[in-house]
Amino acid sequence: MRVDYHRDSQGTGATDSTLSSASLPGEYVIVDAGIEQLRIHHYDAAGSVIGRQLLPTAGDLRKALLASPLFSSSQPCPVYITGKLAEVARNALGYGEVLLPTAALWTQAQTLIARPENSHLDSLAIIDLSASGYLVLGIDRDGELKNDLLTVNPRCGAGSGVNIDRVLQKLAMKRDSVDQLLARFLGETGKEARDKVTVRADRCGVFSSSATISDKNQGIPLDTALAVTLKSEVMKVVKKVPAGFSRVYLTGGVFAWQYTRECAADYFRSIGINDVCHDSEQAFYLEGVRRLIEQIGSGNFAQPETRLRKRPLPGEYPAFRALHQQYESAHLYQRLTQAPLRERSAAEIMATPVVLGLDVGSTMAKLVLADAASGEPFFIDSYSNAGDTIDTLKSIFRALQAKGINDLRIAQVGITGSARYQVQETLGQIYPQLKGRVQVLVENYAHARGSIEQAREHIEWAVRTPSSPPCR
Repeated sequence: MRVDYHRDSQGTGATDSTLSSASLPGEYVIVDAGIEQLRIHHYDAAGSVIGRQLLPTAGDLRKALLASPLFSSSQPCPVYITGKLAEVARNALGYGEVLLPTAALWTQAQTLIARPENSHLDSLAIIDLSASGYLVLGIDRDGELKNDLLTVNPRCGAGSGVNIDRVLQKLAMKRDSVDQLLARFLGETGKEARDKVTVRADRCGVFSSSATISDKNQGIPLDTALAVTLKSEVMKVVKKVPAGFSRVYLTGGVFAWQYTRECAADYFRSIGINDVCHDSEQAFYLEGVRRLIEQIGSGNFAQPETRLRKRPLPGEYPAFRALHQQYESAHLYQRLTQAPLRERSAAEIMATPVVLGLDVGSTMAKLVLADAASGEPFFIDSYSNAGDTIDTLKSIFRALQAKGINDLRIAQVGITGSARYQVQETLGQIYPQLKGRVQVLVENYAHARGSIEQAREHIEWAVRTPSSPPCR
């Protein structure tokens, strides 16, 4: 059986070589188990790479691993596993030695600084920024930590590539099109534009997606909005490296883009570090493990003692239906029902002075029409805002026309949502007669004002209703 080894998603490092499932003495396999993919290298007895493979982490990991002849052979090679999901990959495969990612990267840093061509370096730092978070490591000439620089942040969303992927998904962009979109920020000709890109705190982790979409919805050019997000994510990590290092290496999926690498290099030049290199093959962890195998030897790595671990008992949580019944019976839950809207004909709507309310957010847009005299709402609808906000606005009015509502007697307009200012400006340009009648309110205040009456009603209900002791 033979398998074609695929060129990786960034088009670097992998070859189109093939490999038989039969292994030779001394061969071994190293797996870098990341959040998004498994990066696998097959080595011969001399430590040279003879095959590469990428496998997606999502889905049935065991099935994906056993589909590879590297792991399906009756006499498989020894396997060494590192990375965020090393334990998961080890359990899926059923065998293999697990090594800490920190140990692998530290060993690779020592290997790099010991190379003859790097004899002029007195120190170096490595930054790994990927879907699982970041790891920053700095060593001196002797391979010891410099300035105690060892920072691992595998859980916090801030500065992790998984949040950047969420941004790209919402923008319907492929990873390989990012640098194309940001072309005016690239290279020496784009440095001035790159320097003007601001770094914003609202791009922190899980908020980066909504903040980027909010910028787009407010009319900020898409390339600028994305440039701000990427630079903000990168700067949070690179600033952990202080001045005084001779060289900095960049690795991890986030640095696959030229724009992010150049943002990092710009910062390091500003603090006197002019030597910045990129691990284009994304092989630092794999090569670090290879070096550890040479130093320590197969079978000599301390492994977690699973017998000492308490096996967690499988937990079963109550169904939402059961919780609903439980809380209702204890008078701890009440759902406020929406009163049905009184139907009005299109002619009646067009003859009635109305207040038009718009909530235009990053994914949805909602419209409410209410009687300007009584405040009674008589039309409520929602629309997708996945694309251009102005197109969404047009579709809202086209939907009204489809119901026979061709004119509106607008007394006031209220706008909220992340695209509020863009919508306000657009309505002002198209309908100048609305000047002075358009109000804008930030989402938090709009939500509070819109729900205050229901909150009062709920408190009154809770006071009137005898409740059972709280459920525990």
